[in-house]
Order: sequence, then structure tokens, then C-alpha cells
Amino acid sequence: MKIIGSDKGIHSPEFHKKKTREKRIKQAVVALVVIIFVGVPIYLAHMQRFLISSIEVKGNDVTKSSDLQKIIADDLSGSYIWIFPRSNTAIYPHDKIVSDLLDKEPRLSSAVVERVGAKGLRVAVTERSAVAEYCKNISDPSTPLDCYFLDDTGYIFAPAPAFSGNVYLTYATEAPFDNPIGQSILDPAAVRASLGFERDLGSIGIYPRVFLAKGDEYHVLLSNGAEIMWNRSADFSQVVTNLASFLSDKSVKSDPTFLSRVAYIDMRFGNKIFYKFRGE
Repeated sequence: MKIIGSDKGIHSPEFHKKKTREKRIKQAVVALVVIIFVGVPIYLAHMQRFLISSIEVKGNDVTKSSDLQKIIADDLSGSYIWIFPRSNTAIYPHDKIVSDLLDKEPRLSSAVVERVGAKGLRVAVTERSAVAEYCKNISDPSTPLDCYFLDDTGYIFAPAPAFSGNVYLTYATEAPFDNPIGQSILDPAAVRASLGFERDLGSIGIYPRVFLAKGDEYHVLLSNGAEIMWNRSADFSQVVTNLASFLSDKSVKSDPTFLSRVAYIDMRFGNKIFYKFRGE
């Protein structure tokens, strides 16, 4: 019998054959384990019974269902690391779908995505409601142009038709937004307060057409071009109170044409109110 030797010991050919066989068995077991723990999940992830095949959209009145379904379908296409399909109901990109719906459809204020059965998705959306409009061109306050709807948070979300100008209070900024959609004109509290301010002004016979945010000031433009201005730091209710007191002054009240003739009423200097008539 031939003996094979080394500095670690002397072994027969049969011993080496046995070790080689054991090594191959271990490699086969490892390969089988890999197949079971990697291959089987991949196989199951691609089975049709676990892939989303239907998308239901509800809650949208203006936004097209087909537009929303396309956004969702695009997010479900492809695979994670080129292996696991995104459309698998167990690992579909829920958060990305919600984020993309709100980013790509500014009219939506919220979106809830949930699974329905083994192969469906249900998407419930809420659309923003217009409470006012933002207009880029207020050169003629009575007919503002290039307008967009905004909700009660001040978020601009969609173009407004030209005929909407006489329905809503118009908001404007000193420097018009190049791309208004997705912008916010004021913080939500200021928008809600200004909408209440519009109603309060109406109670004292002033009907604002444009609410203009201008640096550290607010300006209200009337349809006839008259302008009322005050500091942003002033409380809206106090502004109304001061205006009501001013308009009830005997010299002003005795002139029924005062508001139709006035060019501006300036309330930026504490308790003092300055005004000027057009043409003076």
C-alpha cells in the first residue's frame, strides 16, 4: 500500500477520498440551504398569486383615476435589487406610493393606501377645496389674471379658470411666483385669519378684492383700486376696529363718496391713519 506523507501526518489514499467525499457532501448541503433560503423566497415572490393586479381609487372628484393609477403602477413596476418584484403584496412600496401621489398631484391633501385581498390595492384620496385664489397679475384688481386655486392652508394646488375671479378673494405676493403650484402664500393660521378678516371688513362696508402680502406689510386692494395698508405685526381684529372707528368719524361719515374717491388708507404708523384721495 502506497503511503502519502506530509509534515502534518501520513494518510492513505482511502482517507483522502473519504475527506473529499465529505467535503463535497458539505458543499451540496450548503448549496441546498442557499437554494431553500434564497431561491424559494425569490420563486414565491414572483408567483402571480402574490402580485398586485388591480388598483382601486376612490375619493377623487376632479383628479382622473387613470392619472392616479398610472403613478401607482409606475411605482409597482420593476424590482428591488433586480430580484424581488415591487408589485409583490408583501413588499410593495407603500410609503413611496403615498409620497408620489401627493408630490405629483398637488390637488391631493392626503392619500391612504391599503391592500385588498391577495392581489389588490385600494387608494383613498382627499382632494383640496378651494377657498380663495392666488393671482400673478393684479394690475387691475377688479379683474386679476393668471390665477390659481389655494386651500385654507394657503397651499396653491391648481390653475383657476378665468371666470373664477369674481367668486373668490384674490391673494397676491409682491414678487409673483414663477411656478405657483406647490407654493404656500402664508402660513395656515395667517390664511385663516385673513379670510375671517375679509368677512369682518364686509361688516363695516369695505369689500376687499385683493389681499397682498408685501414684505413686512399687508395691503388690501378694493375693486376701484383703493388701497388699505398696515403692518404684518398688527392684529387683524385691531385693524378692523381701527378702520371702523376711522370710518365712523364725523368728517368721513358725512362724505358718502369717501371710499369711492380715496386712493389709500395708510395704517402703518401706530394709531395714526393717513389717507389721500385720487387726483390729489
